[in-house]
Parts: sequence; C-alpha cells; structure tokens
Amino acid sequence: AEAYKYALTSKYIFYTQAFNWIGMSRRNQLFIDLWHGCGYKANKNGRKVFFDYCLVPGDIFIKTKMEFFGCTSKKLLSFGYPRYDMMLKGSEHADEYKKKLLKETDSEKLILWMPTYRHASSERLNEETLNNEFNIPIIDDADKLLELNKFCKENHILIVIKKHYLQVPYDFGENVLT
Repeated sequence: AEAYKYALTSKYIFYTQAFNWIGMSRRNQLFIDLWHGCGYKANKNGRKVFFDYCLVPGDIFIKTKMEFFGCTSKKLLSFGYPRYDMMLKGSEHADEYKKKLLKETDSEKLILWMPTYRHASSERLNEETLNNEFNIPIIDDADKLLELNKFCKENHILIVIKKHYLQVPYDFGENVLT
C-alpha cells in the first residue's frame, strides 16, 4: 500500500523492471525506465511502452530498443546504465573475491556470463526461445559443454555463469565441470 501511495504521488519514478502495475500516471509525472540489459530481445506479445524515457547504454542500442519497445528514439536516452558504471568502477571486495576464484581454479582469466533467461518458472514470463538440453545460449548439448570446459581448463580460463533469477534451474546432469 505504501509503495502504491508513493507511486501515485511522486513526480519522478525511476525503475528497472515492469512498473505497469500502477496502471496510470498523473499529469506532470515522469516515468524513467533504467532498464536492466542491453542484449537484443524480441518484443513478446506486443509489449506496451510504459515510460516517458528509457536509458540505453549507448547509441548503438537505440535502433534495437526502438523495435523492442515499439517507441520513437526520442524516448530513449543514451546516457548509459548507472549499474554498469558501478560494475566498471569495481570494489576491493570484488577484486579480492576474483583473485580467490582464480587462484582456487588455477585460472588467469575470468569470464562472467549472465545470460538472459529463456525458460522462466512463471508461465507468464516464459519466453521459450531456446529448446536445448541446458536452456542457455550457445551450449546446447553435453558434448559442447564438456568441450568448452576442457578448453577453459587448458587455457586457464574460469567461466562463471550467473543464472537469471527467473530462469528455471540449469541441469548439467552428471557432467563434472571444473
């Protein structure tokens, strides 16, 4: 109830996920979508725009986001994402954790892979754009997974896959990944 009260009375509303639960906006109220990713996704089910402005990481994303949101370029602001700025700035804690991971795995390079979900636990959000053994892009069968694992081990590369919180769990079966 308190969130709804603030949503109805605030002049500016910044958000990163769907905010259409409010159902309407007041005159002179601005909705600014900070969004949360920059990869291309299709406009599923004719998604409606519910923002006055939306941030994009750079000019290169304007065309794809115009298609995705079905809006004009005037609604898209090429200011970057605040969370990217925070991520690139880094932190001592993150650097120490990275060093620990690399040492424990005898690796020299770290790749953080954060694929967008394709198969969500919620049927309403399920995109079903992948239909492979692991429900993640690129690695669509056990042989490819084991080949990638072997390549990384031989080249001292650690890949950390951060599962999207809406993604159904990954099941790599009995494959031992190093």
